[in-house]
Amino acid sequence: MRLFTVQRAVDYGPIGGVWEDMESSGHKSSPWLDTLMIPLYGTVASAILFLIHLLVKSLFRKSDAESKKHVGNRMEPDEGISRSERVFKLLEIHAQCYGGAAIFWYMFARMIGCFLLLGISVHNLLLSYRQGGEVRGHFLDILLHKSLFIVYLYTSVLSFISIFSHKLSKIATRHTIFLLFISLGVYAYRDVWPLATTTETPMDIAEGKLLWVKITLLAITALLIPLVIPHQYIPVDPNDPMPIPNAELTASLLSFLLYSFLDPVIFSASKVRHLSWSQLPPLTDSNRAKYLKQTAFPHIDTFHGAKKRHLFFGLMRFYRWEYTVMALTIIAQVLFNFAPPIAINRILVYLETNGADTNIRPWFWIVLLFMGPIATSMSNQWYLFIASQVVVLTEGLLSQLVLEHSLRIRMKAETPKAVAPVGGDEAVVAAPDIASVDGQGSSNSSNATTSGGSSPSSTVKGKEKAKVEPAKKAAEVKKNGGQDNLIGKINNLITTDVSNIVDSKDFLVLFLEIPVQTVLCVVFLYKVLGWSAFIGFSVILIFIPIPGLVAKKIQSVQVKRMQKTDERVQVVTEVVNTLRMVKLFGWEQAMNGRIGVKRKEELHWVLEMSNGLINFILTSLTMPITYGTYTLIMKQQLNASIIFSSIAVFSLFGYQLHSVSYFTTTVIQGKVSLDRVNDFLRNTELLDTFSAKPQDQPIVPSLTDEDDREIGFRDAVFSWSTDSEDDSLPPSLHSFKLRVNGELLFKRGCINLIIGPTGCGKTSMLMALLGEMHFMSSSAEAWFNLPRSGGVAYAAQESWVQNATIRENILFGSQLDEPRYKEVIRQCALEKDLELFEAGDLTEVGERGLTLSGGQKARVTLARAIYSPAEIILLDDVLAALDVHTSKQIVEDCFKGDLIKGRTIIM
Repeated sequence: MRLFTVQRAVDYGPIGGVWEDMESSGHKSSPWLDTLMIPLYGTVASAILFLIHLLVKSLFRKSDAESKKHVGNRMEPDEGISRSERVFKLLEIHAQCYGGAAIFWYMFARMIGCFLLLGISVHNLLLSYRQGGEVRGHFLDILLHKSLFIVYLYTSVLSFISIFSHKLSKIATRHTIFLLFISLGVYAYRDVWPLATTTETPMDIAEGKLLWVKITLLAITALLIPLVIPHQYIPVDPNDPMPIPNAELTASLLSFLLYSFLDPVIFSASKVRHLSWSQLPPLTDSNRAKYLKQTAFPHIDTFHGAKKRHLFFGLMRFYRWEYTVMALTIIAQVLFNFAPPIAINRILVYLETNGADTNIRPWFWIVLLFMGPIATSMSNQWYLFIASQVVVLTEGLLSQLVLEHSLRIRMKAETPKAVAPVGGDEAVVAAPDIASVDGQGSSNSSNATTSGGSSPSSTVKGKEKAKVEPAKKAAEVKKNGGQDNLIGKINNLITTDVSNIVDSKDFLVLFLEIPVQTVLCVVFLYKVLGWSAFIGFSVILIFIPIPGLVAKKIQSVQVKRMQKTDERVQVVTEVVNTLRMVKLFGWEQAMNGRIGVKRKEELHWVLEMSNGLINFILTSLTMPITYGTYTLIMKQQLNASIIFSSIAVFSLFGYQLHSVSYFTTTVIQGKVSLDRVNDFLRNTELLDTFSAKPQDQPIVPSLTDEDDREIGFRDAVFSWSTDSEDDSLPPSLHSFKLRVNGELLFKRGCINLIIGPTGCGKTSMLMALLGEMHFMSSSAEAWFNLPRSGGVAYAAQESWVQNATIRENILFGSQLDEPRYKEVIRQCALEKDLELFEAGDLTEVGERGLTLSGGQKARVTLARAIYSPAEIILLDDVLAALDVHTSKQIVEDCFKGDLIKGRTIIM
């Protein structure tokens, strides 16, 4: 049963009726099922939705301040100008509220088009009334014209609202375009499509030239203007809009499809040898790292509120609109791929039969043959544009996520697993002496011991408390190898693994395009070649298990290969970091041997993976088998229309088969890498601060504000790992525990010294204060505390510099205070060193800059801590790399100077 009737045109006079005389067939058709009533039904639905929108908006109306901020600052014209200039100025200000003059005038042109359509409908309606007596079905004819009059009156009102009501402009514009597009579709079906047939005529041809004027106006208002109108720039942060928006943000839909918004950049590049970064378009505000972190991390990072699920689902939640559009472009591309085969078949059939077996004119198939590849290319290019955006954004997001998470994990020294653990031994280390240099006595002392066994725990913020986690989690971390080759693994995660993940962005091709296109290929070939097509496809079914076995082998080999790559990168990183020592002691051959062994293991698995890839030649078997069955068994004749059209489809099918192997490999590699990143984010051992859970905290007495300012420990035990049997730790740190019996407090506002022999736990005590060690309680009153409200600066035992100038290394992001900066340089004994450099403190140091000596690095590190505004400064053996005279100068000038007066120093 047909929902809408299609009426043949009957000439009833000058205006023409559109109703067919149904009395001869013995029944009457309902006017409400005519295709011209479809726009009226769309109008009713639009009006209902529009009213609902107004009702919801009135219930949840924003404040006036928010509305004004959204509209922007509307400037008033100067008072001293003429009336005409004032009108033009007001019009210009009004146009700016809609994104500029270009957008406003396009909207104005659409409103004029709607009023012209309304005028044509009024003209036709009046003629219907005038000719009503001469037309037998004049009532039905008038009803149709009334429905069109209502449609165009409604669209005219909406277009007027879209121009003169900023709050309702967007919703009114969408409804207007929707109704105009429906009307265009109805007239295209009734009056344009019959022109491509040999048996039908336009249904409304009796309207004469007004019909084509009406269709032209509908094409302009419903298609052309939405395609060419620029997009209004709306900043993601109204308080920080882009001074000059990127052309991508304001480009029209047609400009997006044709990439014409990039023409200025291309023309500029053609005139110069190289484009500088300032000549490139500015980064869109929606692609800035700050905005991406705010919008993406709540879906992919559990520390920002993401659900505890696989990372893949968080990424898909963030990219839901991008992948929805990509899926639509894939479906469009699949459908347009069949335009050339269908057109070829119909054209050749027309030539073979002289048009006897077809009622569609050949020019339609020729146009389809031309437009099909163009539409396919445009769909593909739009897919690539969105996919490229996803690639760049994902690289930045995952790199930022991995690096940020690496700051939460507990770093431990690593040795080969062949080293036997020494966990069961217990050794007592001499108690460190801790003195306060203020002339008023000393603080309490404590003992540092090592013993076997530990209890997994973590830390809470502020005054640190103990909590006990199940030992199962620590064992699970160990089982998953979360800490194995950690440095190499992090390097691989942000390079190789991120690259593999973004390369697998086309997984929709494997799970959507290939199945849909394969099904359509089978249907088309069945229509052309009959059941012989299934004989050819049965050959493929026989070999279906082989790709599955290959894919399974690739996944297992890929996991092992990435593990070997982690080990190789770890060894190379260690060698590069100690390159001076390697050269000094002549360890080149030994280090080269270690790297060579890891590389051979990696190449072994690479070779295994290469041997597992098989290139099937199924398409070369399918085509001859299908044609042979069609001619020899079915006794059918192959003609040009069958051969050429089926060859095109076989070509599409062959491309799908070759794509299966490629995309399966990339998707599997991406899955393995995504699993590795997910495992790193979920299973690596974290610092106590990030692994604490409020529900797991034991009941402890409340602390006063005075206690919160204390620096020290009480009945605290610290270890380097939550797992006492962690084989990744070297024997020197295996099961090491720093134990503080009783209460140990550091005095504020003075220098506190931690003194003891090598290996007694001096550095461990500083690490424990910073929360880098795992905290375990030995009593219900156990705690440790390091107030951070006033800032904490830490100078590590191993000095380091960034690849930047000496000044930037000392400032470390702080504002430059020239007198304070010069005093820091003097007190840290850097003046003579800077005089040796041609650029002084602007000398670049680090990887590509000048290499500093160990003593110079130590003084730069000390200067960085002293210059910082931190109230508490932790110094770990900063004088070890300095000679006696320089150390004495720093003690006299710096530690006794005014820059650290009133600050708490622990060293």
